Amino acid sequence: MLQSVAAVRTLSWPFPSSAKSGVTAGRAAVSILGCCLNYDHSDRALSALRQQLSDPCIDWLMIVDIACRNGLTPALLLALERKALVNELPADLQRYLAMIHGLNRQRNEVIREEARRAIAALTSGGLRPVLMKGSLTLFDCKLDRGLCMMTDIDLLLSEPEMEEACSILSSMGYFLFGQKRHRDHAHAWTFHRPGSLVTIDLHRHVGPQRDILATEIARNNAVPSADDGSIWGLSPTHSALLQVMTFAIFERFYSLRQIPLRCLHDLALLSHRRQDEIDWSAIAHAADAHDFSPATDVLLHMARQLFTVPVPSALGRTPRAHRYLQHSLPRAPFPAAHLTVRAWNRLAWPLDRFRMHYRYGCGTRGLALHLARVHHAAAALCRRLEW
Repeated sequence: MLQSVAAVRTLSWPFPSSAKSGVTAGRAAVSILGCCLNYDHSDRALSALRQQLSDPCIDWLMIVDIACRNGLTPALLLALERKALVNELPADLQRYLAMIHGLNRQRNEVIREEARRAIAALTSGGLRPVLMKGSLTLFDCKLDRGLCMMTDIDLLLSEPEMEEACSILSSMGYFLFGQKRHRDHAHAWTFHRPGSLVTIDLHRHVGPQRDILATEIARNNAVPSADDGSIWGLSPTHSALLQVMTFAIFERFYSLRQIPLRCLHDLALLSHRRQDEIDWSAIAHAADAHDFSPATDVLLHMARQLFTVPVPSALGRTPRAHRYLQHSLPRAPFPAAHLTVRAWNRLAWPLDRFRMHYRYGCGTRGLALHLARVHHAAAALCRRLEW
């Protein structure tokens, strides 16, 4: 059911791969994919996209490869159907995308039912779980159930609710991954049961942080889902802030100078559905207060340029953001281009300033941070020697 480039390459494409250089083709592929996936339905945008798709030199293998690696294959089909441009694609590509979307829709129906049962069990136990991330799309009646590719169900609970939630899920046949000493430092506990398509992640914090978006603030501002008033999810502003934190702090996208297409699409979707409810100034203020404004500017600039997200004009327009996009675009389709940076980043990532602050409360600058890094590295080395 999972897509792969190998599966795509078995199709007989009627069009040859682009004769352009790798850099030029890579930049064009990412740009075309963004134009396909965005939510700009203006006549001008649709006319420009139709002209792009009619180019016989489009490298469909590269475009579908990028979509596959970012979990956007079903979204690509739905976006082009929404824009009435799906017939501009080669016939076998249409069939492939339709197959992936159909399978993903079936899968998501099963995941949705599993999420509903878990939420009902937790709610009946007196708890109040709040959906986060892609799980929210499963309970929005205005979205196609096959839109997002899911790997887990993310639920936010208060700290005192965690043990009770663990007992409830255990009674349903789920088991908890990880040893107790690891769970003490984790922002989420991961559950799974045999035969399940996804894991259930119970979050006690909104990612590995406590200060930027506190759990209780996120829970107090939660909103009911569009499908079911008894199921709650993060507010649009907090959902957008979570996307920004994912890019800037939780994952290595920014430090690796990558373009997070899945994150950008999720932000574009959220903006399309709930633009009037997103407080962009509050997001910018949080980023400034907690020292991740440069990464925030980069993400908002990419969202505006690649997915036409209507970000306020005062945000994201910095030379750094422009340079980041121009530098990253040609390399986006080529994972090997990041290998050198990835190797160094893998060594440095465990000592990231935000991760250290989450674990030790040492702050994100200064002597206390450096001492925490030394302590953490020494402890890790001792554990490795014990093995």
